[in-house]
Amino acid sequence: MTLIAPVGMAACEFLVPQIFPCGQWITQAWHPLVIQIAELTGPWGVTALLMMVNGALYDLWSSPRTARIPAISAAAILGAALIFGAVRMRQVDELVAHAPRLKVGLVQPNIAYSNDPEFSPEEARRQLTVLQDESRRLETSGAQLVVWSEGSYPVALPRELHADFPPDSAAMIRRGLEGPVMIGADTYDSATGDVYNSAILVDRAGVMTGRYDKVQLLAFGEYIPGVQLFPWLKRIVPLGSSRFTAGTGARVLNYRDQAGISWALGPVICYEDILPDYLVDIGRTHPNVLVNMTVDSWYGKRAEPWEHLALAVFATVELRAAMVRAVNSGISALIDPNGRLLVKTYADDPYREPRPAEGIVVSVPRLSHADTLFVRFGCWFPYVCTAALVLMGLSAFKRRRASRSPGR
Repeated sequence: MTLIAPVGMAACEFLVPQIFPCGQWITQAWHPLVIQIAELTGPWGVTALLMMVNGALYDLWSSPRTARIPAISAAAILGAALIFGAVRMRQVDELVAHAPRLKVGLVQPNIAYSNDPEFSPEEARRQLTVLQDESRRLETSGAQLVVWSEGSYPVALPRELHADFPPDSAAMIRRGLEGPVMIGADTYDSATGDVYNSAILVDRAGVMTGRYDKVQLLAFGEYIPGVQLFPWLKRIVPLGSSRFTAGTGARVLNYRDQAGISWALGPVICYEDILPDYLVDIGRTHPNVLVNMTVDSWYGKRAEPWEHLALAVFATVELRAAMVRAVNSGISALIDPNGRLLVKTYADDPYREPRPAEGIVVSVPRLSHADTLFVRFGCWFPYVCTAALVLMGLSAFKRRRASRSPGR
């Protein structure tokens, strides 16, 4: 089991389809020393490490005489992983200590998300005012860049829009703001009718300098699998669950602060921050900072917001970049490039216990892109585990077949 448990579990976590990927690695989210190997293997390496230790303990309990060498090997590998973690954390901390900083304001509006077609103009103005008031407060507290959560702008925006609305328009985004703002909004193509879940960067002059469209859409929430092959599915599924079009790929939004320092912001919308294979694509765009914009209010304030946060910490280790999270009802947070949770708000349930908007200002380090082994070679580790599992299965099958052959 010292060998079979880590190989088998890592392979299964990789191969078994999950809408919201979560593996045994989540149990180590708050133990930074253990998760540093994710830079090499992705999160599956953390699962393998756990299963290896438990497999060795099982072997010692069930077959103490024959399990000594596997147990010693497991202890050596665990020790090497922890030493690697300690060394890498110290190296990264040294880089962070000398890195430029950006003060980012994370707006948490604590507003219940709604797909109500009767959404009134008055409610739209109220929600926009809440976002703007909190943004101004964060700017007063020193924020150089303000980030709103996923889909926070209350109405859909046309994709041909390239600048903020004028001050005499109720739709103006940066009302009363001095600096840039990164917003989440639904955008639509007037020619095709396609709708996208987007992140838009609006600079201090009101110009929309960059847009990212969510690539990894949520099955049954943002699209229906197979709807392009079977259009009639649209008639039997809930309104809105198949309305989004996927973006074309990962990209960064470039921002230059007042000191002239260029920042490559890597937007990840909703659960894109927990998808290891997609994080490889994001890493190859060379972001200095990851910006997660999400809506977690669907699940209240109990398990899911904390689970999402725990899963998100692995991205910072895999890409060696800090992450800021703007979540509409929490948990908004700053995670450093070593996977440590430095600042956080708490989850709110806006459907049952609405609270006023809140936000935090966090100081984010700018690290030059780290071309980690995980970013360079992608999901190599679970592929190796899968191949090893297949080979072990074939070997076991051959041995059993040979033992049953005549004359044996």
